[in-house]
Amino acid sequence: MKRKEILKQLDAEYAKLYAFTDYYDDGPLNILDDIIEEAGLWDDYAILLEAQCDEYDPENLSNSTLRSILICMEEAVQTMGGK
Repeated sequence: MKRKEILKQLDAEYAKLYAFTDYYDDGPLNILDDIIEEAGLWDDYAILLEAQCDEYDPENLSNSTLRSILICMEEAVQTMGGK
């Protein structure tokens, strides 16, 4: 998967997870936080969140790190019952 595709997929997974907050308040985001922390990706995730908010490519994060964060996001979505 190319970097642009990974970034696009990260946005999509975050949107899926965020949609659950309408029904579960911050619960879905707390689940994601726990998964990210367990994976040891907290600092990298913080960089990604800033980049997503400001709409830029977090060039200091490797594709491998971005894929790892994506896996965490997918796990959180699955935990909430999403696909």
